[in-house]
Amino acid sequence: LYRNRVSGDFRINHGGADRLTIKENGSVGILAIDPSAYDMDTNDLVVGSGSGDNGITIASGEDSFSRINFADGTATDGERRDGWILYDHDEQTMNIGTGGSNTPNMSLAASGRLWIYDGQLSVGLAENADYLDGANTMVVGSGSASHGLTIVSGSDGAGKIFFADGTSTPAEKQAGWIQY
Repeated sequence: LYRNRVSGDFRINHGGADRLTIKENGSVGILAIDPSAYDMDTNDLVVGSGSGDNGITIASGEDSFSRINFADGTATDGERRDGWILYDHDEQTMNIGTGGSNTPNMSLAASGRLWIYDGQLSVGLAENADYLDGANTMVVGSGSASHGLTIVSGSDGAGKIFFADGTSTPAEKQAGWIQY
C-alpha cells in the first residue's frame, strides 16, 4: 500500500502492478488505475483494466439469492431498493423490480420463459402507446412478416384481439377485431 505523491491516490501494488486505486474523491478502481477517467455518473467503482475480459461475480448459496439494489435514499425499504435485480439460485430465475416494491416487474426462468407482471410488453418494433387503450398491454410485431399469440382469459371475461394497419387514425388502430 502506498500513496502516490503526484495524484494523492492510495494504491495497492502486487506483482509490480497497481491492483487497487482509491482516489481522493473516494472513487475506487480494481485493476483500473484511474477510475475518474470513466463516466462521472458511474465511476464510484470501476472494475477492469480496459483490455481483455473482466467481470464481477456475486457468489451465494445454492438455495439463496444474489442481489443488486439501486437506492435513492435510506429512510425506507423502498428508498433502499428503488430498483433491483435479484437472482434466485433455488428457482433459477432472474427477477427485476422497480418502484421500491418487493414484487418483481419481470422474471426470466432458466427455461427462457419470461413473465411481465402488471405491465405492458412490446415485441418487435411496436410502441404500445400508439395503439388503443385496453388493447395495448402487449403489442406484437414490426409491421412486416407474420406474428401470433395466445390469449387466456377468465370464464367471466373476454379475450380480445385487435388488428391494426397503422396508428394515425382510429380506423387504422382498429382495422378489425375478434372477441371471444
